Amino acid sequence: MRLPAVALAASFASGILLGLQPVVAVHATSKHFLAVLIVLLFVCLLAAILLAWRGKLWPASSCSLAAWVVLGAFAACVAEQPLPPEHVLRRMAAGQISGKVPLRYVGRLRNEVSRLPWGYGLELDLSRVESAARALPLRGGLRITFTPKMGEPAF
Repeated sequence: MRLPAVALAASFASGILLGLQPVVAVHATSKHFLAVLIVLLFVCLLAAILLAWRGKLWPASSCSLAAWVVLGAFAACVAEQPLPPEHVLRRMAAGQISGKVPLRYVGRLRNEVSRLPWGYGLELDLSRVESAARALPLRGGLRITFTPKMGEPAF
């Protein structure tokens, strides 16, 4: 019974590949195109449900696989959305944040500090970064992992 799972994964992966094609990727930032993909997804799902209810399993499975292809294309288009101007990766790419000077990142913990086999880890939702010269507002996240030295107290 692994064949249905393989078919679903292959359909989703082919949808991602379809969504990354230049013909489709040009329209990835269009909200109307994303809305059309969502409507097409719901039409495929509705057709699959109705066909399965009437006992036509092969056409229903085809509609279901088509829905997975559309979902993969939608996922690829969502991943191609541009980052906001104050996103940490965009600011680093623009050279506004340098890794060569001491920085102070300010943010909120996303969840509790987690205990890892090699030490501790935490994730922050960034709100700003401060340097000696200025403070910049930020969006995005920061993941930190560290290993305590011998003799240091644990959390």
